[in-house]
Amino acid sequence: MLFCLSIDIVQAAAPPRLDEANLGILDTEQATLTITNVHEKDDFIVFKILDVYKNDITNEINYRYTDKFYAFLEAGGNTSKDYSYLTEEEYFKLTSGDITSGSTQTSSTLDILVSDYTAYVVKNDTKFDGKMIVNGNTASLTTDTGSYLIVSLSLDRVYAVMVGNLDYKEENGKWVKQNETIVAKASDTSIKTSIGKIGQKEASFSIGEEYTYFIEITAPVYPTNAENKQIGVLWGLSKGITFSEVDTLTIMDGERQLKVGKILNEDDTKTTYSLEDMNGKESGG
Repeated sequence: MLFCLSIDIVQAAAPPRLDEANLGILDTEQATLTITNVHEKDDFIVFKILDVYKNDITNEINYRYTDKFYAFLEAGGNTSKDYSYLTEEEYFKLTSGDITSGSTQTSSTLDILVSDYTAYVVKNDTKFDGKMIVNGNTASLTTDTGSYLIVSLSLDRVYAVMVGNLDYKEENGKWVKQNETIVAKASDTSIKTSIGKIGQKEASFSIGEEYTYFIEITAPVYPTNAENKQIGVLWGLSKGITFSEVDTLTIMDGERQLKVGKILNEDDTKTTYSLEDMNGKESGG
């Protein structure tokens, strides 16, 4: 299952850049970012959004957008939304928090902004700032304090947007660094197979007899701003079994029926076709 992004750059205003000289010293203290509810086979990379600065003279913690993220704000993104009002402090308040990641189905500023930034880093092949270590159903990364966009590289799960803060909290007059834990929201793919009739797992047939094989695939729920979804259906035949005609396949995308279209690629072992709706509009393959 592939999740593809189609990007059209729209110029959008960026907030004024903070003067680094008055922020203090760039903080390199490390804390741990953790995600639960993941699959062991999934990979996660992170992109730093905010740097943290410590000003020992004023005893303040300050935030500043990283060069990469500010370049994104200056370039504009996949929406016409104006982010020029968004200060670093306001951004920190929008991030995922320590309970759950953002929803794939809302239109909140956080979802729009970080989904937009995700599309931007993918399109521009932006170098990531770290890769999480996955152990069982938990992914973790110990890294410098700051705010991080977390991007899943999974091909069969769609994760909601995730942003984690490795920040400081004032305790008894001192700044104490904080770890972050996010419970990931994810939508999964499922595949059910039947032979002869739906729900039947085993059946016997004679040589030359025709039968129907059913594959029921549930695609994941994509974010509301996802474009150009691609649905891949791969089937193989045991020795001695032949396939009648490709156009006898019935493929459903929810309530919408798809049909097999033109050949996209063909070699000695497999043939890849496009999938189209009944009006001939391509729907991935």
